[in-house]
Amino acid sequence: MSSPSAEHGGNKAASSSSLWVGWLTAAVGAYILSAWVVFSGVLIAQNNFISDQSHYRPPEQQTQSFLQFQDGNWYYEIITLGYSYSPGRRSNIAFFPLYPLVAGGLARATGLPVLTSLALVSNAALVAAYALFVAYARRRTDDPQVIGGALAAFALFPPTFFFRMAYAESLFLVCGIGVLLVIQRRGPILAAALLTAAAGATRSVGLAFALPVAMYAWEECRARGASRLAAAWRTLAALAMSGAGLAAFMLYQLVALGDPLAFVRVQEAWVYAPPVSLLGRLWASFTLWPIWGVYDPQSPTYWQNISRSADPVFNLPFANPLYFLLIVALVGVGWRRKWLDRYDLAASAGLLAIPYFTRGYDIGMNSHARYAAVAFPAYLVAGHLFPQMPAGWGGALLGVCGWFPGMYAALYSIGYPLF
Repeated sequence: MSSPSAEHGGNKAASSSSLWVGWLTAAVGAYILSAWVVFSGVLIAQNNFISDQSHYRPPEQQTQSFLQFQDGNWYYEIITLGYSYSPGRRSNIAFFPLYPLVAGGLARATGLPVLTSLALVSNAALVAAYALFVAYARRRTDDPQVIGGALAAFALFPPTFFFRMAYAESLFLVCGIGVLLVIQRRGPILAAALLTAAAGATRSVGLAFALPVAMYAWEECRARGASRLAAAWRTLAALAMSGAGLAAFMLYQLVALGDPLAFVRVQEAWVYAPPVSLLGRLWASFTLWPIWGVYDPQSPTYWQNISRSADPVFNLPFANPLYFLLIVALVGVGWRRKWLDRYDLAASAGLLAIPYFTRGYDIGMNSHARYAAVAFPAYLVAGHLFPQMPAGWGGALLGVCGWFPGMYAALYSIGYPLF
């Protein structure tokens, strides 16, 4: 006959398991709902507007699948032709290797077309990212309303429509959420460092996770009784491991192209602002010129100078700074209200500051909505805010947000000048 304590333990384990099944179902449901919104938009646009709107496409895109637009075309080229670098010209060396390595491996293993493999990796990674995000959120709060709201915000934030296209962000999120989840669970330092290395091999901004990893390594070593010197050495080792993905990519460039910084130099081909010194760039960044310059008709980075469309509503060059500032504000609110911890803040600060200070001036905040959308702790803050809104407002806001990814995806798929 089982003891009451054993029965209680069994009931608790069953309850926990049932709760996890429920949350994983919610994660899959969030993907299905958001994917339905995005791909319904694509399907409607492809079936009803493609013939009328094909003049939106540049000549090189007239016969391409929409999955091959923008970054998707660069990744397709990397998989099919390999890396290349032409100084002074846009080259695919600007794009990091892990995503095309995974998608290319899938294509070779299964015989699937490359574009299909790119899309499958993005979407499978997004499902995994939602599941990891639920686990991350559950470490921060037990309130199902907050977790549900956070997951909904993550799924329906308008710029996240890119996460279902041939872009690297979904895979990047799997690595990044994994880093903070390992830290929250007080897991192995090596695991956090390796996940950071993988994030750094997916996008350069993956280095944002090196700071929380270093903080965690130092604190864990000291908590286990290591001396300051030993803790410092282990922290440096964790930092070195965190940068291994980027270091490997740089080594490849040195051997194959003769320039370990080719991925940096090629960025000069994506510039809209006039050249400026390092001090001038820093001054412009600290005075928020990259942001307000987007709305100044006299600025070289004025949104209509970058976009091929004069419509501000469905226009990311116009909206990029607004989405970026929204994520910054959410992170700030989360820190002030103690909904985010120091690791969340360190990761979010890096994810936002690295692209802003390195590219915000040059490209007039172009693509910064997508860059900001990977600062996932902001969605946890949104989840806390929704229940505090007047009845019905949170749902209405999510409904509006959910409409935009479908519209963006529809316009993107027919080559509308969304950028």
